[in-house]
Amino acid sequence: MQHKLFIATLLLASLFMVACQPTVETETAAPTPEALPAQQDSEEEAVEMAEPTAALPTPTEDVNFPATSTPIPADTDSMEDTDMSIFRNQPKVAMALEDLSTRLGVAADAIQIVAVEAKTWPDSSMGCPQEGMMYMQVLVEDGMLIQLEMDGKIYNYHSGPTREPFLCENK
Repeated sequence: MQHKLFIATLLLASLFMVACQPTVETETAAPTPEALPAQQDSEEEAVEMAEPTAALPTPTEDVNFPATSTPIPADTDSMEDTDMSIFRNQPKVAMALEDLSTRLGVAADAIQIVAVEAKTWPDSSMGCPQEGMMYMQVLVEDGMLIQLEMDGKIYNYHSGPTREPFLCENK
């Protein structure tokens, strides 16, 4: 009797251990040509099929997440009292100054720094969406807005954590 109880317990324990093992994914075979959708007969059909996606709203039309910003330095409530020249040697500000001075053909020292803000952009356009483009709807942290002024005109440079500052010309 003890022998049968021992074997039953052993079988039950084995079954329990097998049932608790993680499942192993098996590779699925590639679909056969019969399983694939039929190819389109003409370009017109392809255009007709593509039209519904063209009607999708662009992220900037329906999603209005404001970019969050923190002035640098973060301990000041107003940038008006900050001596903006302290930012001239900051790498991204220096790149923006160099780019604008090249574009305008003026010395970088002649360009005024209006504002430098740390940004979390609401999508991958980094606050500068281009018409007809679609952007990933992800927060882009460690971004930056750099506002420069020359002859009364404000130039907005945007950047991300891995992207150098670029002139945002659509504002």
